[in-house]
Amino acid sequence: DKPDVRFVLHYDLPASMEEYYQEAGRAGRDGQVSDAVIIYNSKDLNQLRINSLEYFPTLESIKVVYNSLLRYFDIANMESGKSFEFDIHRFLKHSGLASRLVFNSLSELERFGYISFNYSTRYAYSHLKINMSDEDLREMKKENSIDFKVLSSAIHLYEDLFSINSPIDEKMIARSCGLDIDVVKQSLIRLNAERKVIYKPDFSNIFIVFNKTDELNINIGELKYRKDKLEKNIKSVEKYLNQNKCRQFFILEYFDEKLKKSCGICDNCYNRINSKYSDKEFSDFYKKIINFEFNKSTGLEELAFSGFYMDRKKNKSMLKKMIQSGDLKIEGDKIKKANG
Repeated sequence: DKPDVRFVLHYDLPASMEEYYQEAGRAGRDGQVSDAVIIYNSKDLNQLRINSLEYFPTLESIKVVYNSLLRYFDIANMESGKSFEFDIHRFLKHSGLASRLVFNSLSELERFGYISFNYSTRYAYSHLKINMSDEDLREMKKENSIDFKVLSSAIHLYEDLFSINSPIDEKMIARSCGLDIDVVKQSLIRLNAERKVIYKPDFSNIFIVFNKTDELNINIGELKYRKDKLEKNIKSVEKYLNQNKCRQFFILEYFDEKLKKSCGICDNCYNRINSKYSDKEFSDFYKKIINFEFNKSTGLEELAFSGFYMDRKKNKSMLKKMIQSGDLKIEGDKIKKANG
């Protein structure tokens, strides 16, 4: 909420334009020029779709999770309002259900009032203590295992892990070691079972309350409406990322407002002002690149000098257009043909 924020970086893609606009709007509230940047590639967009849509629970999957909960707690003809300590990891192991599907189904059950959660504020975070010696860690390092990556990242991020139960954030550890958060949690659970660490997940101190124990009566129309809205939001984010017109114009148009002229300072406006090229120039460049012999080491800088024009800025601008249109794709720091 500070007025003088100069730089907002989105490392993860926002799930909607509303979310992006709110977060990017934290920059420059004092009226001074500030930057808002999104770092992403095509895999991030695919992952956003998967996380948001493919794991959106169906009515049947919600029923499966709900019935699994009733069996797990051995509930039959129970009066409403009963609560139980809920260890999500034990429940996942017991039920054999996918974690993301369970989390999303629990959210829907909570939304429709069948369950609710009470949280123990004493254990608002997961806690970790390492019971291994330096020699044990050196031996683990030789194996180059996931467990070592997780622990070495945790040691780098947090002090006193060898002496006290310290609060940790699994998401930060996952980002640090480049692993999925579920992989990090499973690694810590495994190490805890082997008594190499003491790991207390935050979920182990959640209490689940069964507000209703009658048969599920969930509005399938509402589920469909929210899934369609989610899909529409993701498409808007994708369109914002891939379009070539003024970004400020796009944002205001999305919110049914109008901008009289382009902002002149977003990346699209900057590229248009500083890297103009004609339709014929792009057509010639396109043919040159499509006929280019790509190999495993082909990178952006090489292609930037492969056109008919010695203007690297202009060539890069045309390459960007080919990437956005799907003719080329980026893999790591290399570029290849989309159909190659």
